[in-house]
Amino acid sequence: MPTVAIIGAGTLGSTLAHTLAVRARITEIRLIDAAADLAAGKALDIQQSNSLERSDTRLTTSGNLEMAVGADLVVLADAARPDPAEWAGETGPAQLRRLVEQDRETVIVCAGASQRKLMQQAVRDGTVEATRLIGSAPVALASAVRAIVALEADCAARDVTLSVFGVPPDAAVVTWDSATIASSPLADVLSDQAIARMKARVAHLWPPGPYGLASAASDVCEAITGGRSRPAFSCFIGIDDRPATSVIATTVRLGPDGLRSRVAPCLSPGERVELQSALARA
Repeated sequence: MPTVAIIGAGTLGSTLAHTLAVRARITEIRLIDAAADLAAGKALDIQQSNSLERSDTRLTTSGNLEMAVGADLVVLADAARPDPAEWAGETGPAQLRRLVEQDRETVIVCAGASQRKLMQQAVRDGTVEATRLIGSAPVALASAVRAIVALEADCAARDVTLSVFGVPPDAAVVTWDSATIASSPLADVLSDQAIARMKARVAHLWPPGPYGLASAASDVCEAITGGRSRPAFSCFIGIDDRPATSVIATTVRLGPDGLRSRVAPCLSPGERVELQSALARA
């Protein structure tokens, strides 16, 4: 049965642990943080709510990074004691190298909105195989865009279908021309003025908040571990079909080994030009 190790018991990490526990599709969650006492306190709070949620998910905590060894996947979240340089500078790549050296077969999910640069450095340095490094933050952005579309259309967000590509926030491309609402083309439901308003809001939806990021990471974790089936996600992945390997958001299918396949974007000619310009700026 699947085991997930979460590195960091901050707001994002603890929210992710709670979300996974409530969904009850993961057997064990290991919450790992240098502040082991804070991690233990948060885990206890989650465990005490498990009976109300009818969840049997087991939570363990540790201050030792070695506790991640043997997990089906590892999620990089945020520290219980906030540190702006946590996954930046030399600290982030060093921690990521330690994780990979411990277990080269594990899949690593970067849940934070600011972890794209860490992913890009790791892929370019060869620290980790690109297919085993997935960034889930674009899933949260796509969800936020669906939410504002639903508000404009007065419908449920689950009825909205669209994807996000590129590098948020300034180089993000949303598939407006192929987006649908309850299977109807977006342009048939909303006016040009409403669509223009939504386009102008996309950059301001980044970075997503901790609840959106946690839900996005939960979906990705469950897709990788087999706890949930979903056709595709908008995720950060490393691609090498450019002069230098870059990490961008694109639509992918996931599996136990991480990236299973990339899904060709359904873009209009104008959106293709927009995406190419976005990638040139990335």
